[in-house]
Amino acid sequence: MESLYPLFRELGNSLNLDETFGVLDQQLRALIPCGAMALHLVAEEGMRLACGRGPGWQSLTSGELASIPSQVAATNLPAFNAPFVATDWSGAAVSVPLQRGADLIAVLTLCRAVDDHFSDHDLAVLLELAPKLAAACANAVAFGKAIRLARLDPSTGELSSRAVIEHLDTEIARLRRSRGTLAAVEFTIRGPEVMGLISQYDFARQAFDRVERELPKCCRGYDFIARCGERFVLVLPQCGRTGMDALEERVKLVVGEIGLSIVCPLTVRLGAAYCPEDGMDAKGLLAAAEQRLVAGLGGLPEVIPKDEQQPLMN
Repeated sequence: MESLYPLFRELGNSLNLDETFGVLDQQLRALIPCGAMALHLVAEEGMRLACGRGPGWQSLTSGELASIPSQVAATNLPAFNAPFVATDWSGAAVSVPLQRGADLIAVLTLCRAVDDHFSDHDLAVLLELAPKLAAACANAVAFGKAIRLARLDPSTGELSSRAVIEHLDTEIARLRRSRGTLAAVEFTIRGPEVMGLISQYDFARQAFDRVERELPKCCRGYDFIARCGERFVLVLPQCGRTGMDALEERVKLVVGEIGLSIVCPLTVRLGAAYCPEDGMDAKGLLAAAEQRLVAGLGGLPEVIPKDEQQPLMN
């Protein structure tokens, strides 16, 4: 299909998943008009929403609409004009698997409002695009993993504070070019003192390890996640205050479920700073987020001793 040649030339030029999806969103809409567009990555721990654009894309995170890409991943077959009813809209979706060889890399889903179905030609375009997009996504994911491993502190296995600041500086530079938004978040979890055979310290370690494993499910594929001692740091491109409210609810839900599973009620304390409103430098944003986190803690005691926590700001 000659209409796909410009998109083929652009896909894969960047190893940043968000930039790759941005190119896809801009050029594919010219070929297939749609409302929401989303990319779910497939990994051993399950599917997660990596990127989303357009009105109503948040509906793809849960409920009936989220089940469509899950079904595509399970069957490895496209879903064509699958009907859905979301919280504030309804319509039809087309969803295709993105395979690289025998491996399923991701699922791409496009949605339209009610009474505006996709055509056979639309599906043919997506199937023609799928192998190229799968390769671009696989390369971006592999590159992201390599960068993350290179930034780990070998003594702790956690991202170093320098890596956090370097990444935030990179995102701020990208924001200056795109004139977008960005949020820097620090949060921690709290629970009651645990008595019994397991010490409070060891129990807290287990809780934080569980949150660290589950946290990617709350975020998009291109969001940056770091654990620094008893705190987590998130760098969220294209996220304002409205998006932050939704993220906080997802984090609270996940942390609450972990608390139920370990029979210990857990709560979330969060502080966020926004670029450009709160500043345009990494250290300033992190300091603002930390200040808001501390203000929200209300003097609650630390669970992991201070001398075993990595300082975020050097």
